[in-house]
Amino acid sequence: MLFKRSLLFFGLLAVIIFMFPGCSDNPNQAPLDNSFLELAPGAYWVYDATTIEPMTKTAGYSDQETWTILPATTYNGKQVFPLQMERTDRNAVNYWYLNWSGDGLRNYGQASDDGETVDEWGYDSYDLLLSHNLEVGMQWSCPYNVFPLEGTSGDPFDVVYNYEVTAIESVSVPAGDFENAVKVERTQIIDPSYSRKKIFWFVNGIGMVKQEEWQVYSAGSFMERELDLSTYGVGVDM
Repeated sequence: MLFKRSLLFFGLLAVIIFMFPGCSDNPNQAPLDNSFLELAPGAYWVYDATTIEPMTKTAGYSDQETWTILPATTYNGKQVFPLQMERTDRNAVNYWYLNWSGDGLRNYGQASDDGETVDEWGYDSYDLLLSHNLEVGMQWSCPYNVFPLEGTSGDPFDVVYNYEVTAIESVSVPAGDFENAVKVERTQIIDPSYSRKKIFWFVNGIGMVKQEEWQVYSAGSFMERELDLSTYGVGVDM
């Protein structure tokens, strides 16, 4: 009887580990098909962006945001592909430092360049943007410390992102109609009454086709920015 109970316990434990992966190395996890966001230098995605006025909850202004994969480099000791994010309404250019690994798509750091100052921040672990398994109901959590790299001023701070695959659905954006888009929600709890949420829609062979940014309060929530894919080019080398 004790042996059977032990088998049942470890069986349930295996299910829990599978359904709630963490941000740690696991060589037994199969890599996700990297065409959900192809890290090929020169690949790009152009989004029509709408920023929402927080007081009126109506569309404030429109701009464009362009994502481009740059050639591989080393960032904070990791081999990465920089994802450059440019907005037409701002001078600053932002960067994420990405690579695919056994558990999915990892982000190892971030930077911002306003033309005068470059701020670079590293992570003591990594942010897992896409898990190796994108079945509906899949959840994972990424706690890590963000710290300034050499030449950047500021204090380290802790971040916890909670992810969940909430749907596989059809999405319509200016670039076209896409079926089987994987909807991934990322939540950052700031305090018990306030959190920030990003919702991503990824399509295999295309990349991210849509994104929404939300502020969530105990009394209600509102969307503050939306990106809709308008044009893209994947499988292109710089």
